[in-house]
Order: sequence, then structure tokens, then C-alpha cells
Amino acid sequence: MAQKHTAVEVQDPSGGQVRAVSQETDFPLPPVEELAKLHQFRPGLVDKVLDLTAEEAKARRARVQKIDSYIHFQNIVSSIGAIAIALVAFVGAIWLAFMGHDWAAVGIVGTTLGVVVYAISKARN
Repeated sequence: MAQKHTAVEVQDPSGGQVRAVSQETDFPLPPVEELAKLHQFRPGLVDKVLDLTAEEAKARRARVQKIDSYIHFQNIVSSIGAIAIALVAFVGAIWLAFMGHDWAAVGIVGTTLGVVVYAISKARN
């Protein structure tokens, strides 16, 4: 899990100084010391914290799974769309070549291949 530490320090011209420190943790459970203090304060609250943490983890996993499925669907649809566009471009270039427009066909095929190669190289980076 992630930990984030931030410190800001400001000094004015007269020599006065102010410092602010912030620390955030993204752990599913509070530190053991805090749980022990909570248990001393009210023993039933530790169980409640554990139950709420389990519910939150379950909701987080469901959310991550849903996002992953949307990303997968988006990747599949974009791949199918790219293949369809490339096929239409190639069919159009072949048709232009048969109609006697060789340079236009070469331009369309070259541009399509260039875009496909560029997209593949960018996808790997």
C-alpha cells in the first residue's frame, strides 16, 4: 500500500518560520497502536473496524474488477475498429489501383501502414 509524506516550510523576511508536515497512508487497517487504544476505549469498536475494513476491501475489489473489465472491452473494441479501418483502406487502395489510380493507391496503403506501425510502436512504450 502507498504512503505519502509531505512537508512544507516557509520563512518570512523577519526570520519567522512555519513548518507543516502531512502523512497519509493507504493501509486497509489502522496501526496496531491505534487499534489497542480503541480497544481500551471500547472493546466492541475493534470488531466493527475490522468488519468495515472487510466490507471496504470487498467493494474496492469489485470496483477494480469492473474498471478492468471496461478497459478490456475498450481495448477489444478499439482493436476491432482499427482492423476494420485498415481493411477498408486496403480495399479502397486495391479498388483505386484497379481503376488506374496507382499513385493514390500507393499513398493510401503507405499512409495506412505508417499509421499502423506508429500505433503499434506507441502501444509498446
